[in-house]
Amino acid sequence: MKTLYLSLPEASPDCSVTGGNALPFVLWDVVDQPLLHHWFDYAIDEGYERVAVACPQAIRSIIESALADATLWPIDIGLCDEVPVEAADWHPVDRLPTDPLEESIGLTSVEDMLSRHAELSRRRLNYVWTHLQPRYPFLVQGQGAYIHPDAVLIEPYWIGDRAEIDAGAQVGPFAVVGRGVRVRAGVRLDDTHIGEGADLAEGLTFDGHTIARGLVFNHRKRLLHRSIDPTLVRFRKVL
Repeated sequence: MKTLYLSLPEASPDCSVTGGNALPFVLWDVVDQPLLHHWFDYAIDEGYERVAVACPQAIRSIIESALADATLWPIDIGLCDEVPVEAADWHPVDRLPTDPLEESIGLTSVEDMLSRHAELSRRRLNYVWTHLQPRYPFLVQGQGAYIHPDAVLIEPYWIGDRAEIDAGAQVGPFAVVGRGVRVRAGVRLDDTHIGEGADLAEGLTFDGHTIARGLVFNHRKRLLHRSIDPTLVRFRKVL
């Protein structure tokens, strides 16, 4: 049986770019879906019959639950204790399948993971707009998203399910607007990831940031703040 082996990093910080829970890095959304799911897509595209996932004990129960929910892929997906020494087809899941093979990246701090996530988001946006968007334009806008005709969209960008983009707002380039996000008038998002449920006050500008529940991270300066002024950014539950 043709098997793809995936080796997961232990990285699991006390924050998440998608909603505030402590999720392993491989379950963080990279633009349109979790990083691990991009590898499941790759397995299907490359004709693998089975995916075997090796992960540290510290995150094993979370990954086990995630694999149990991975029912969209018509392939055998399960855990393994370790990658066999003789395995030829194995990959560390700290990158996208479309990325060139490179040295494994250290993910030992929240700042490391947020920086890596921003880099992967940029790479995924480039790939979507270069290879997929020309054939499937709906891929850059989620279900139920509303974009005002007077909003400015600069590619590459991605807008999640039920997001709202008001008149005069600018999204892009390299902007990811998460599920249920409200981008109000005059907001400018450049090279920025806005996490699920954020409601951005009018006139804000973010350039090179991750904004998520409980944190603001500046990619370029690697500055992390664990508090957000609720008069500027509020968060709402997205059903």
